[in-house]
Amino acid sequence: MDYILLEHTWMTMLIQGLFNILDLYLDNIDLFYASLDDYFWKEFKSFFGERYLEMKNFFKEKLKQLNNNSLKNFNESIQTLNFHIIESVKENPHFKEILTSIFDKDHQTPRDLRREIRQLKRENKIEEWKIKKEKWEVKKKKLQELRKLHPQLKKKKDSQYMTEVISEIERNFLDFLKKEFISLGFREEYIETRFMDPFLKIKKEENNTISSPIVLYKKKIAPILYEIFLEKVLNYLVDLNATFVLLNLKARGYLPIEFTMELIELKELMEKSEKTENLKKYIQIRDRIIQKFQENKEKIEKLENLEDIQDKLQLNYLIFRIINFFNLEYLFNFTSLKDYLKNNLDKWLISIPLISLKNPDIYFCGIYLSKYLGVNINEVKVKSFLEELYEECIDEFEAPIIEATDRIYYFLKSTSLIKWHLSEEQLLRLVQAESKFFKSSYLKELETSQLVVILKIYRILGFLDKINPQHIKAIVEEIKLRVTPEGIRQHRDEIVSSEATYYVLFCNYMRNTLEDLKSFNFIDTIISRIYRNLEFVDFSETVNYDLISEIFYSLESLKLFNCIETKEMILHLARALFPKEVVNKIRQREEIGRSSAKFRHFKVDRITGETIY
Repeated sequence: MDYILLEHTWMTMLIQGLFNILDLYLDNIDLFYASLDDYFWKEFKSFFGERYLEMKNFFKEKLKQLNNNSLKNFNESIQTLNFHIIESVKENPHFKEILTSIFDKDHQTPRDLRREIRQLKRENKIEEWKIKKEKWEVKKKKLQELRKLHPQLKKKKDSQYMTEVISEIERNFLDFLKKEFISLGFREEYIETRFMDPFLKIKKEENNTISSPIVLYKKKIAPILYEIFLEKVLNYLVDLNATFVLLNLKARGYLPIEFTMELIELKELMEKSEKTENLKKYIQIRDRIIQKFQENKEKIEKLENLEDIQDKLQLNYLIFRIINFFNLEYLFNFTSLKDYLKNNLDKWLISIPLISLKNPDIYFCGIYLSKYLGVNINEVKVKSFLEELYEECIDEFEAPIIEATDRIYYFLKSTSLIKWHLSEEQLLRLVQAESKFFKSSYLKELETSQLVVILKIYRILGFLDKINPQHIKAIVEEIKLRVTPEGIRQHRDEIVSSEATYYVLFCNYMRNTLEDLKSFNFIDTIISRIYRNLEFVDFSETVNYDLISEIFYSLESLKLFNCIETKEMILHLARALFPKEVVNKIRQREEIGRSSAKFRHFKVDRITGETIY
C-alpha cells in the first residue's frame, strides 16, 4: 500500500479546538493528564523494565546487540531489524560471511568507526588513526561487496538501521498497550487504526533525540494516548458510548475524583443547554463523511473511467482532496487512474479556458494527482510545458494576476510541485498591474475567493509590501463588502458560499485581523452545510461539482477554527458548541494554548495555508 493512514490525524485537526476548550474550562484536567501518565507509566515499566527507562543510548545498545557477529543469533537479528533478506542469507553462505565480518567483536558499527577516525585525526593521534583507517578500508570493501550481492541494502545506512530498531521496539510496545485498551472497553479496530497514526512513525532525524524509552514515550506515544481519552471525554458529554471506558478507568483508580466531579458538572450544563445537539453533530462529522464514501466506493472508483478528460481529472481531483483530507485512500483502488496518469501525459498536459478554484486547470489536476498517488511522470516535459504556458500568459494578459488569477495560482502551485523556481523578474511580470484594475467598478466583478487569492499570491511571492498600498486597501475593502450577517458571499449579491467563507477566514488570519470576524457565527452554518451537502451529493457521472467543493471548503474552514489557536477562534467554537458558562470562563482566561496541554497542536502556515505538523 502506497498510503499512510491519516484519518485520525485529520480528526485531531477537526477537534483540536474542542480539546483546547476542555483544557481551558476544566480546572482539574492536569490531574487527569497526570493520572493517565501514572496508568500508562506502570505499563511502560512492566514492558521495558524500570532500570532501562532513562538509560542513555538505550537504542544504540540495542543496535549493537542486534549487530552481534554470533552466527547462531544472525538470522534472529536480521529478522528483528526487518532487513527482509533471510532467504538471501540462507541461499548464499558468502553473503552471510561478508555481513558478519562487517562488525567487530566490540560490535562497532561502520558509522561508529568513521566517527572514531575523524576524532583521532582531530586529536592528531596519527598512529592510531592509521590503524583505524586501514580497518575502515577493509570494512568499506566488505560493505561494497555486500551491497552488490543484495540491492536492498544499497542505500541502507546506520541511521536507517537505528530507525528500524526504535520503530520495532515502539511497535512491540503499542501491541502490548492494545490489549490494555481493549480491556478498558475500546474496540480493537479503533485502537489499531489510532496506532497507525503517522505521528508515531520514527523519522531518521529523530534518531539522535530519542535516546531512551522515557523519551520515546513522552515525545511519540503519550500525546496519542491523551487524545484518545480526550475524545472519550467529548463523547461522554453528548452520550456517544464513552461511559463504560471512563467507569473502567475509574474502577482502576485512574480517574481523579476532582476531575470526575468537574466533568459531571459540565455534562449537567450540557444537558440543560440547546448546544448539546450541535456538539454531537460536530463530533460525528468525520464518521458521516467516511460512511458516505464507503457506501459509494464503487461509484467513486467508476469515475476514474470517465471518457471526458476534463470531467475525469477535475472530478477525481476534487473527490481525492476530500479522501486525502481524512486520508481514506486505503478504501479505494486507484489503479485505473494511476495507469491513465502514467500513460497519457500528452493528453492531460493541457490548459483549458474558464477555470476556477473549484474547477482547476487539467494539467494541474494531473500533476497533483500524480504526486499524491505516487505516479512517476516526465518532469522535464512538464517543466517545458509550464515554460510555454508562462510565455502565453504574459503575452495574453495585461495584468495576469488580476485577469487570470486562478490560472496564475494553479500555475504557481504546479511549479512548486515539480520544484521549479522562477526568477524574481519572471514573477514580477506575473504580478504587475496598473491602477485601473484596482478600481471598485472592476474589483466588484471578481469572486471573493479570487480577491483573497490575489493577496495570497502577493504574500507567498514576497511582494505584498512592495505593491501600492492603495491597491491592497481596495481589495481588502471589496472583500469586507462580501461579509454579511448571513455569511460570506462570492459576490456582493450572491448566496453564502463555503469556498468564500474559507478564503475570507484565511485572509483575516494571514493579515492578523481575525478580531474583525468575532461577531459572526460561522460554525452553525458550516455544520449544517456539510450535512446538507452530504445528503444531496451523488457520486455519478453527473455529480454536482459545487456540492463536493462546498464539503471540501467547509472542512478546510473547520481546520482553521481548530488549528489557529487564538482566543477569537476558540471562542467561535465555544459559542457554537458549548453553554454560555463555558464561553464566559474561557473569555476570562488570559492564557490560551497552555504549554501543559498534552495533546498535539497542529498549526496553519500564515502565508501558504498549509498545515504545520
